[in-house]
Amino acid sequence: MLFSKEWQTPGSAPPFVPNWYINITATLPIKLKSLQEYQNELRNWPHAQSIPSLEYLARWRGANIGCAAEAFILGKKYNSINNDME
Repeated sequence: MLFSKEWQTPGSAPPFVPNWYINITATLPIKLKSLQEYQNELRNWPHAQSIPSLEYLARWRGANIGCAAEAFILGKKYNSINNDME
């Protein structure tokens, strides 16, 4: 979910360039429904903290991999099979 920290002067911080995506297509409806419990935090569309905006963001981020997704910047990946870092 985007918060006020997302409101920055362009170029004042490193851009968010995700390199790791988690498919949330199956859980997106649950996520959106649960967020409705935070009515004091939510705003009306087109604010970034609106339910439609959060759904569009998941679909836009997921367009890179063909689904609704959460996007992250992965610094290190833990390999649980060998118990080591990649």
